[in-house]
Amino acid sequence: MITVTGLDDIDDHVYDVLGYDNKEKRVGMGTLAENTHPQIKDKIEEMLQFERGFDRHQAKEVVDKTWKDTPENMSIKLTGNLHSIFYRLKSQGVKIAICTSDSQEGTKQFLAKQNLTPYIDMIVCGDDKDGKPKPDPHNALYICDKLGVRPSDTIMVGDTPADTLMGQQAKLGLTVGVLTGVGNIHDLIDADVIVSDVRECIDMILPENKEEQKIHHITTRGLSKIARGSLFFHSSNDMPSGNVAHRSRMFSTSTQKCQHYSHIIVGAGSAGCVLSNRLSENRSKK
Repeated sequence: MITVTGLDDIDDHVYDVLGYDNKEKRVGMGTLAENTHPQIKDKIEEMLQFERGFDRHQAKEVVDKTWKDTPENMSIKLTGNLHSIFYRLKSQGVKIAICTSDSQEGTKQFLAKQNLTPYIDMIVCGDDKDGKPKPDPHNALYICDKLGVRPSDTIMVGDTPADTLMGQQAKLGLTVGVLTGVGNIHDLIDADVIVSDVRECIDMILPENKEEQKIHHITTRGLSKIARGSLFFHSSNDMPSGNVAHRSRMFSTSTQKCQHYSHIIVGAGSAGCVLSNRLSENRSKK
């Protein structure tokens, strides 16, 4: 963009718009993490107009000349063994959809480069003609409709507030925030459950070792959903072939084994979940 605009400091202004820390080489919460490519282009054009004095036509021309949906030197940071994760899901009959603010071009290139395309049932991207930007619930509900699954039987995993808000507004069965992406635990407060990485999320849903106990950050809202949600208990008629023919729990909120309990709450309705959360908060402050 320096070559096109003739401004030596223009890159710093673009980084500020994107929410990119050039010193740390890290994407933070902001435009790049949460907005679609058309939205990002609009914001860069606005910056050129209102901060650098370009008129609307000049700003659009600069963006059109310099924008690339997928850079030639695209580097990919994987947050887990995606082949293993997706294989586990597919082997249990789980449908997998990707809902991203990135472009179709970049998303398909990434999937092809990682040999993940065969695992994906559906892709909805930020530049899709009929899509709507997160946190609008439209894309999540559209995916559920096309794949023939109930929103209450759907789990959304994301790393930004736009992701978690979309999950809540779509009234999905569970909204999971993951900490290996852009957002931290404070950014993901609208999630029902927060996990350290994607693998932990899959272990939580499809535990390989039921004896292995893990602690997850679960909100009061999440506890209530788990207690009443149809997502977590399925009859044999709902289960994929090869699974045990009895009612089984598909989600574990187990914590480390404990021989002594300070309190026992009977009933996991909304009141019981709130009470449990309050007692846990009081205990942790001591």
